[in-house]
Amino acid sequence: MTSMNISNFLTNTAIAYTLLLMLIILFAYVVLKTSDTPKKRKNR
Repeated sequence: MTSMNISNFLTNTAIAYTLLLMLIILFAYVVLKTSDTPKKRKNR
């Protein structure tokens, strides 16, 4: 592998992990937001 291919691979991997992390954060935010309201309603 040339240094160009390695840097391209690292860049693509970094972008992929960033997008994956954003999706996980968004998913967790939605899950917490939707699971929060029924719990509050049940307690009250």
